[in-house]
Parts: sequence; structure tokens; C-alpha cells
Amino acid sequence: MGPWQHARLAQWRAIETRRSLLRVTNTGVTSLINAKGEMVQWLPMFTGAVMKSEVDILTGETFYVRFGDWFAWAMTILLGAILLIRLKRALTTGHR
Repeated sequence: MGPWQHARLAQWRAIETRRSLLRVTNTGVTSLINAKGEMVQWLPMFTGAVMKSEVDILTGETFYVRFGDWFAWAMTILLGAILLIRLKRALTTGHR
């Protein structure tokens, strides 16, 4: 089950970065995933083989590639600040 989970996670990375992803493994799922996250080609697990593929070279950046995790970190900090303010108010007024 694990090798297929890793392959599915790779599909999300391809979508996230809008890039084709060629995933090569020794014992997992060797595959070509296009920029839409579709698994275009793959080889069976635990078999020695050669996979010939044509890979699209794409340019441009997605929002995630350009800015990374800043949005997630900003929301985490904002939530932490809100919780601290509420906790402070609860302690000063005696309400919980």
C-alpha cells in the first residue's frame, strides 16, 4: 500500500507545481505524472524494466511555487494571536 500512497502524493506535487514529474524507484511505483496530476505511464512494482517517455518541459510558476507556505504560516500565526487574545480576555474577566 505504501508505494501507491507515495505515487499518489507525487501526483499532488505535480499539480501543486504544475510540472511533469518523473518518479523513479527501486521497489515502488516508477511513473510519469503530467502537470495535471494524471499518471500517464507506470511500471509494475518489483520488476526490472526500462520506461521510455517524453516529458513536457513547462515554464511559469504556480502560486505555491512562487510564495511557498507563507499563507499557511500567516494563518497559523493569526490563529495563535486570536487564541492568545481570547485567553487573555477570559483570564482578566474571570470567564472561561
